[in-house]
Amino acid sequence: MKPRTIMTLVFWMICGILLIVFYRANQAQMTAFIQFFGLEMTIVQLWFISLLSSVFVCFFYFGIKRMGDRKKIRLFQEDKRAFKELGQSLLSVQNLMALGEFGKARVALNSLPLEASYKAYLQAQCLQGQGNLSEALKSLKEAWDLGSDLAGFELVEALLKTGKEDQATKILDFMLEKNPEAVRPRKLRIDLAERKSQWERALELLEPFADQDPAFYQEKQPALLYEHLMSHFKLSKLGRKDMDDLQKLQKDHPQFIPALLLQSEVYFEQGDERRALRTLEKGFETTGHPEFLSRLELYYLEQGRPEDVLQIYRQMLAKNDDPVVRFQTGRLYKKLEMTDESLNILEPLVKQYEGFTQLGLLVADGKARRLKYEEAYKILRNAVDPKAENTASLQCRSCQTYHVKWSARCNQCKQWNQLDSAIRLLKEKEPDHNPIYY
Repeated sequence: MKPRTIMTLVFWMICGILLIVFYRANQAQMTAFIQFFGLEMTIVQLWFISLLSSVFVCFFYFGIKRMGDRKKIRLFQEDKRAFKELGQSLLSVQNLMALGEFGKARVALNSLPLEASYKAYLQAQCLQGQGNLSEALKSLKEAWDLGSDLAGFELVEALLKTGKEDQATKILDFMLEKNPEAVRPRKLRIDLAERKSQWERALELLEPFADQDPAFYQEKQPALLYEHLMSHFKLSKLGRKDMDDLQKLQKDHPQFIPALLLQSEVYFEQGDERRALRTLEKGFETTGHPEFLSRLELYYLEQGRPEDVLQIYRQMLAKNDDPVVRFQTGRLYKKLEMTDESLNILEPLVKQYEGFTQLGLLVADGKARRLKYEEAYKILRNAVDPKAENTASLQCRSCQTYHVKWSARCNQCKQWNQLDSAIRLLKEKEPDHNPIYY
């Protein structure tokens, strides 16, 4: 028996005992007759009738309540059974879709008692599976109009696949207007702004993630800000605020190479060659990236002053025998037709960095010029990587793709700040040296 029931029984027993005591102490008064609604009865009889009425009301109330509870239980069981049957039906529809039988899945969907928005969403998936993109778009639009956010995301992706970026933009903007703190539509809107080169808009959309998702913000912000500044630079519209943003970008992300290179280009554009060259030298000292040396080299060669860049290389090698600087120096000697000097610089690297194609080609060519054909053949056989292009000296740290020319973003994996010297990657054998910017 439950404690609550025991307490109730004890309470009523106490009440009964008190009534008996009260009755015996006042028996004369309790047996006296009174008029009640025209009826003559004693107080005891009136009490007895009131007690019976109370018991009847209680039994009636609890009886009705119990009947209601039983009805609720029955309805719950029926709903549970119907939900189970619906779940099994949905599972069979998903199995049909997984097997590629989208026509049968659509027929099965029509007989299911689903919400209109969810049914339209599933119909759209079947239509996409059948390759009927136009009808799938209509079903997704119907589900979106009925309030399905999931269908809205699918609709955006389908619109992007068909090149309808403006319609996708409207849907995402509506989602953000309805819920400004929504994460997924904001991220999709940022990606869409990137595709349309709307860098300023992308930066505005990214700003809330500084507090909501700092990791995502740190990945995206440098690349978006760089593209924004580069677009202004190409149009010769770099203002004071842009220069401040560029300085802050370099300070916050000292390993973000595109920003340092952009700073040097700005100085060249302004005619401040001394600061531009110093920026390139400092950039190499900070990051060790070969693109800074390549641009220094290009500048001095265009000026007809190869000895100046060679002097810079010699000074760097005197401080630190960096294989990247050694390779750059040997390659420059080769450009200047200084074969012996090139071989003296590059030959010690061959055994240490087997598989670096361009290095092997440079040394083999030098050996062939000195008529040492057997040595040249041996070097080529050991050094050439069949996956690399003959002139590729850069490689992506993320996807290992070779690149002839440096770019801020890998064309293959679309990640930022990942192209580095192939010789450095062979030395480090660590794929994640620089931070990745998406």
